[in-house]
Amino acid sequence: MLTAAQTFDDKRGKIVDLVAKLTDERGSKMDAYRALGSMLGTSSAWVRRIVGRRDDVRIDHHVALRIRDLHDRLCVRVARAADAAEARNALIQEQIDAAVQASSAAGVRLDGAAEADVAPPRRPAPAPQPALAFASPRTRGPAQASLELNDLPLWQHPAAPR
Repeated sequence: MLTAAQTFDDKRGKIVDLVAKLTDERGSKMDAYRALGSMLGTSSAWVRRIVGRRDDVRIDHHVALRIRDLHDRLCVRVARAADAAEARNALIQEQIDAAVQASSAAGVRLDGAAEADVAPPRRPAPAPQPALAFASPRTRGPAQASLELNDLPLWQHPAAPR
């Protein structure tokens, strides 16, 4: 069994979602309050009080049904937009795959040069350097990293001189 507070919180969440969507579409929160109020058959002040969690406002049954209907329509609209975006992305991916397959089958690189025309690099790339190099004052180059915790400056071995 749902309590009145749980029902209110549920409907309030849906109103907040609707206000956010209408704000994105209309650019103004006040315009969103006005539009949602007219869709629900209430005032914009009522919508503001619901969003603001005022204690003196209540949601009547017929308004709750309209809120559910509007929210369901919003969810369907968002789902359709997501499906359309996914279909567009799949079509673009198919076009990319076809172009890559056609270019690799013809032996042509994407920049227009044939693979046989590409000259090898003149000199090899430099050897990769380690990400961490511990410099020692006794040596000129980077020291080998030790995995012992005693080498860290914050942790000294109890037998080590201080």
